[in-house]
Amino acid sequence: MDLRKYFKAEQKVLLRHLGEGVVEGSFAALTAYVVSFSGMRLSLRLPYGNREGEGYPFTPAMSFEVLTDAITMGIRVTGTFIKTENHDTLLIELNRDFQAFQRRTHGRKDVTVGVRYTKGQGTLRTFHEQWLKNVDILDKTAREKLPAFPDCAVNLSRGGIRFAIKKPITVANLCVLILDLKDDGKPLCTLAEVVWQSTQDTPQYREVGMQFLNILERDQKRIENFLKTAVPS
Repeated sequence: MDLRKYFKAEQKVLLRHLGEGVVEGSFAALTAYVVSFSGMRLSLRLPYGNREGEGYPFTPAMSFEVLTDAITMGIRVTGTFIKTENHDTLLIELNRDFQAFQRRTHGRKDVTVGVRYTKGQGTLRTFHEQWLKNVDILDKTAREKLPAFPDCAVNLSRGGIRFAIKKPITVANLCVLILDLKDDGKPLCTLAEVVWQSTQDTPQYREVGMQFLNILERDQKRIENFLKTAVPS
């Protein structure tokens, strides 16, 4: 099958890391943009502007699921990492397991939750490590020993969040978010990426939309269950 019509230059894709190296029971992904497509090889650009030593830890034969939208459908195909062409461009060899599917929209709701965050630019590896560290700390710390989290009005789904964040902020900035759903469980942690920003803001804050790049699957399920009963704010 000729896949060129599904992967145009500058098209946005989501690279979901599969197999070895992924934290068990977690969702792990990266945003990338198509540079070129030839044969079954897909050249992709990462948008994170990584500093020296902050690149994603790619290894030979690392497996990915490539997800994108094309011609009103969701597109899924797996592939294998070949090489890094420079600090922010990589080459993926696609497999012949192309699938088109109907996108499933995630339920969203305006709610109030507790939020703490750290934001940065060019710090992909460090923020990934910070996410792992926070997940471990939250798992090992008793609920009553955790600090209070400021209330924040957000729009939340299992796949992402929208809220007003302190400036400066740009698309592709990364945030380590800790969310207190104020349910029976402990706060949860996710690594998120800014995917859009509003043109309306205040002198200090701007509303942004983020997608979750790293999150435990059990925490995604908690968010789903929380949204089913949460009172809209």
